[in-house]
Amino acid sequence: MALFSFIPDPLQMVRQLVNTLEARLNALANTGMKSERVARTLNELATLSFAAQHVFASVSGAILRRLNLPSRQEVSELALALRRIEEKLEQLRASQTLAPTAAPERPRPPRTRRPPAIDVVSPHVVTQASVKRPRKRTEPKG
Repeated sequence: MALFSFIPDPLQMVRQLVNTLEARLNALANTGMKSERVARTLNELATLSFAAQHVFASVSGAILRRLNLPSRQEVSELALALRRIEEKLEQLRASQTLAPTAAPERPRPPRTRRPPAIDVVSPHVVTQASVKRPRKRTEPKG
């Protein structure tokens, strides 16, 4: 740091500026709050602000109902319900992976047009290889 001491730290300058600004605003607010007129005006402004917020919320709610759109509260309730459903799904997936499967699936035969080859199980069983198929008749050319 000794090498760069000639360059001022920009973040330190911003901190000093913010601290000075806060101190001056705090002093101004303290002197202003001593006056009852300023305190009453700020109270009225806060009351008007809350009333405007309430009117805006009720008007926007009415507009959303007319447009058949959900309000912010309804969307947050849906998000909460969806989160609960996802948690239950995760619990079901976890319990399903922990539980052993009842029976493994039998392998299915390949889906081809040819019938499956029959193996010789005993000498009394007729296999497909031992069955003679009739030959196609070929007509003599001529």
